[in-house]
Amino acid sequence: AATPATIPALTTESLLASLPALTALPDVEFTPVDTEAMVSDSEALFGQSGLIGALGALSSQASSVSFLGITEEAARFVIIVDCSDTVFGAMESAGSSMDKVKEETYDLINNLNANTKLGLIIHRRKFLPLKEDLITATVKNKALAIEWIKKKWPKGKGGGITNDIYGKDGSSGILPVLDAAFAMQPNVIFIISDGGYRDRNGSKVLLNDVLSLIRSRQKELLEDARIHTIHFSDPEEVDGVIGSKMRSIAARNHGKYRKIGH
Repeated sequence: AATPATIPALTTESLLASLPALTALPDVEFTPVDTEAMVSDSEALFGQSGLIGALGALSSQASSVSFLGITEEAARFVIIVDCSDTVFGAMESAGSSMDKVKEETYDLINNLNANTKLGLIIHRRKFLPLKEDLITATVKNKALAIEWIKKKWPKGKGGGITNDIYGKDGSSGILPVLDAAFAMQPNVIFIISDGGYRDRNGSKVLLNDVLSLIRSRQKELLEDARIHTIHFSDPEEVDGVIGSKMRSIAARNHGKYRKIGH
């Protein structure tokens, strides 16, 4: 409640030997302060100072992250990591490793606000999601995601992914992986790969097929997801694979492209 207004008593001291008497002051009825008006005025002052906006930001679902050199702010993230043997080789050639990617993923997870949502997918030809839907980044779920990474991610070449699955139609490769990612309705997708995508029959996945699938799935979202591609360049890249054309995936989907390696 506002402090009641106070009126100090007035006193006079004559500087003259004699002074005419002061006119008597009229009686005035005291009206209490209207507290509702004071609250309304205070809200206006807070709004003008930006405090209301700052307080509103505290409850925002968005998190600002930095992941493998790309900064982003969003409320719904999906991270896709290609764990194929060629990716391990490309990472080694670039002076990096899958352990570095895992450490960056741990940091991203730990820095998420509690209301931000996260999805993780690892794949070779088949894939394995952390969950079919995004999880909220509570303390408990962050610990769950980190433990999942430690148990499920292959530790080197030749290591399989336990309990991995094919797409709903029995397909494999990057196309069903992207289908699973878009089903989570993300704001942002990070793709980490060497771009050497193949399907279950060993056939090369064409860039146009990837872009066509993304276009169709973007239409199902309220707002297009931004897709960032982190490309570990394979020095022994086979002709005809997507490879460095991963840049097109990012460029056509409001994302950033980062090439690591030669």
